[in-house]
Amino acid sequence: MRALRTLAVATITAATLGLTAVPAHADTQTKKDASGDVVGLEDGGGNGTAADRRRTDVLSLTGEHGDGRLRFTFTMADTSQARGGSFLSAQARFVTTDGSEYYASLERVGGGDATTALRREGQPVTCRGLAGRVVSAKDRYVLVVPRSCVGNPDSVRFGGVVNYLTPSSTILGDDARRDGRVGDRPRLGTARLANN
Repeated sequence: MRALRTLAVATITAATLGLTAVPAHADTQTKKDASGDVVGLEDGGGNGTAADRRRTDVLSLTGEHGDGRLRFTFTMADTSQARGGSFLSAQARFVTTDGSEYYASLERVGGGDATTALRREGQPVTCRGLAGRVVSAKDRYVLVVPRSCVGNPDSVRFGGVVNYLTPSSTILGDDARRDGRVGDRPRLGTARLANN
């Protein structure tokens, strides 16, 4: 009888451990960015309105790599849409283990829906499962790139930028890895984001 009880306890314990197993997790890196460091990108400056600058202001950029995907989350000061005549682009730049450079982008025109695109070395890439969304309640732009679309890399280095063409045609930008400056391309981090 005691042997049966011991066997039953062992079976229940094993079943319980199986139910509570921790799922695989993604390697995650977050780069915080200074608040209020939006810059004008046109000759002569042009700073836009306070609302325009908040729509462009990146507070942090998080990269996640695992579970078959890369996920880039821009946390913004504000994700509200301006009506008519505005264009916003959130671009994640990443370089894979083999040195290939990709850009994943989420774009919004005026009050319209967000669209997404993926480019490799400047050329469009067809990517089933590429997704982008605006999470207004949390002031976030999220881009999800299936690993299969980018050669299933072991790791990537990443960065990102948000550019905004205001309704008054002022061009603003904020690089998540530069305070108060925007370069020709978004700056990449030095640490590799590995696939877990």
